[in-house]
Amino acid sequence: MTPRTGRENAGGTYRDHICSIKARQGKTVLATATRDHREARAGLDERQKAEWDARTLERAGRLLDKYLARTSTMADNAIAKFENVLETDFAKRPAKQEASNEGK
Repeated sequence: MTPRTGRENAGGTYRDHICSIKARQGKTVLATATRDHREARAGLDERQKAEWDARTLERAGRLLDKYLARTSTMADNAIAKFENVLETDFAKRPAKQEASNEGK
């Protein structure tokens, strides 16, 4: 029995349990490296991946470095996102004046 729930523990990890449920449903569970690669190719940057996986930004960057060779597709996606941000109204707003300029 587990001390927290008082129920029998069938053994294995949470991932093993999820994989067995998915197998009964006829679905597959992607390996971490495959999932991370697909997310990066889809255009998720480190910040978005950290939000998606509930990880820190540093941890998301280390995962991408470990599992992925930074490809030209990833670079193209990053450039496209950057250019898109520059075209938005938010990016065209004038910069706020600093508080130090108000005292003059």
